[in-house]
Amino acid sequence: MTSLPFVDLWTEMWGVRAGLGLALGATVGAFAATAALRLAASRQAALQQGLLHQDLWPQAISPNPSTGMTLTPPTSEKVSRDTKSADLQAFGLQSLRGRSRCDGCGRTLNFSETVPILSFLALGGSCRSCGAEIDRLHFVSEIIGALALSTCLVMMPGLDGLLTGLLSLCLLISVLIDIKTLTLPDGVTAVIGIIAFSLAILNGHLLVNLLGAVLAFAVLYVLKLVLERKHNRAMLGLGDIKLTSALALWLGVKTPVMLLVAAILGLVFIGVSKRKDLIPFGPMIGIASFVVGVFIPEGWLV
Repeated sequence: MTSLPFVDLWTEMWGVRAGLGLALGATVGAFAATAALRLAASRQAALQQGLLHQDLWPQAISPNPSTGMTLTPPTSEKVSRDTKSADLQAFGLQSLRGRSRCDGCGRTLNFSETVPILSFLALGGSCRSCGAEIDRLHFVSEIIGALALSTCLVMMPGLDGLLTGLLSLCLLISVLIDIKTLTLPDGVTAVIGIIAFSLAILNGHLLVNLLGAVLAFAVLYVLKLVLERKHNRAMLGLGDIKLTSALALWLGVKTPVMLLVAAILGLVFIGVSKRKDLIPFGPMIGIASFVVGVFIPEGWLV
């Protein structure tokens, strides 16, 4: 059977895949940074105005959203998850609307100022109008997005590479939002789960990976209850558990390895940062999942 010319071009020319991955990955990285920073600023403003429930969302004590929020642990009072979802929908989604703008003067940016990576370098990391510093998260996120997607497309030229790349970009969005708000958005986790489910079907491991996802959720949820009972404080977020379970649909038997790597990264972060308050565990899960899922062949473990 004669294959389509485009399929041959896509499979054989790694440079085409790399270039497309760099461009699209950087673009999604730009969106991820903008989403995380806008959600953080919106959440902080809403907290200060008393529009969100103080005992549900940790209080922001850093007045400058461009530097990120410093968070204190939430109180032990229980509040409805429905209330949290309503808060997120009301003050989270609406903050993502509108065109890109300067965090300093609020000016709407033109196209030449929003080209991923290149605009940051051309502007010297500051606004053309007011001179305010552009948050470095934009540049870092664009670089990570570009490298993540291009790596997946180059290493896996088939449909599995495209799906893995999309999953990685969704992970980037979740990780940045978690860093800035200590929240892993359920909507993005659901998309990750759908992509992971598709990868499980594509790789012929659906049943095993489904069982692994259920087992991962059960074990981590029990661990969460045990830790909270022992320390009388939040130790493991439900968002972390849901994200891990979604990723288990993709990782399958590699899930325990991912959790081990994530735990090591978490311990290293705590040791280096000396933080004693709540820390976002999403970044550890994201980094570990990408490394284990992309670079460790399943044959090494079975």
